[in-house]
Amino acid sequence: MKDGPFPMRWLFSAFVFSALVVAGCQTPPPKQDFPELTWAHLDPYVFNVGKSEVVSQFTAPLQEPHIEHLLPFTVQAAAMNWGRDRIQDGGEVGGTVTFIVEEASAVEVPLRQQKEGVEGYFTDEQSERYDMKVKVKIQVRGGDRSTGSVTAHAVHTQTVAEDITLDERERVWFAMTEALMQELNTTLEANIPKYLEKFLLRKSN
Repeated sequence: MKDGPFPMRWLFSAFVFSALVVAGCQTPPPKQDFPELTWAHLDPYVFNVGKSEVVSQFTAPLQEPHIEHLLPFTVQAAAMNWGRDRIQDGGEVGGTVTFIVEEASAVEVPLRQQKEGVEGYFTDEQSERYDMKVKVKIQVRGGDRSTGSVTAHAVHTQTVAEDITLDERERVWFAMTEALMQELNTTLEANIPKYLEKFLLRKSN
């Protein structure tokens, strides 16, 4: 028996090719767009020194259980933005104010699940806990060689359910980072005027 105008092997090849084309045209879902965490909307602390600098002493391990490299906006970047936005020099007598990020970690901790009985089967348990920590230090060396320093830290922890999606997980991470930095901001706003007042030209409102 002869094939028709289009031999069966051609039709099969065309079907396979079409399937591959369709698969190739499918694109991954768009990556979520998160805003950058900044504090430029708040008044800066202006120090009576000739130079200000922001440095980080924290290096992300890039391996489990650390997840810093997976965050939509890292704690380290947020902390350094705080230093750039809120610590300024304005003196003419020398000296330096240095904002140092000492820790900016994010860790995933697996939680033990107990899937026993009907209730356990139909219950979405908490599968991971995320621990975020930030610690910063402000060091001042005045033009007259007087010195001062202040430290601040914050910790934020949250668990997530086993059925959480990647998009939801990223939103949790971002919300955690934002809450962590708000706590750090509150602590610094209390400590800077208290311990570094003599170095300030202008206090933040």
